[in-house]
Amino acid sequence: MSGYLTTHVLDTARGCPAVGLEVELYNIDGKLRRQLCSAMTNADGRTDEPMLAEDEFAVGVYELVFHVGHYFQKSGLDFDELAEDAPLFLDAIPIRFGLALPRHYHVPLLLSPFGYSTYRGSCYINAWWVKAMIFTVCQAEVNARGSRLAGMRN
Repeated sequence: MSGYLTTHVLDTARGCPAVGLEVELYNIDGKLRRQLCSAMTNADGRTDEPMLAEDEFAVGVYELVFHVGHYFQKSGLDFDELAEDAPLFLDAIPIRFGLALPRHYHVPLLLSPFGYSTYRGSCYINAWWVKAMIFTVCQAEVNARGSRLAGMRN
């Protein structure tokens, strides 16, 4: 499996995907910062294509820059800080991260006009982990049924 990078932006202030938000991807090599691509989020708050495709994947340090200022100014939210002539609390959000293995990396952004959060999302799951989870769920169901049957006997 080759690696690739996706992103997803959710507007927590409005409770919906962030549609029409510009996202840029950079490769970081020491002090060099090279832009790889730019994309706009779609109706689902995702980019139509991976930000870093499988055939472009390389281990290294990357940076996603989310241009949230313009998005919030056109969002219809009514905050004085979002006025056209006011300086924005958040304008561009850079997130720098490392890709160490060839797998699917997902870097979502949860945002509001005054704060944001991110985390490492989807990634490669080993088959042993899936089998262990299925066993755990099945065992929990067996235990639950056993408890119900024991209660019916009393």
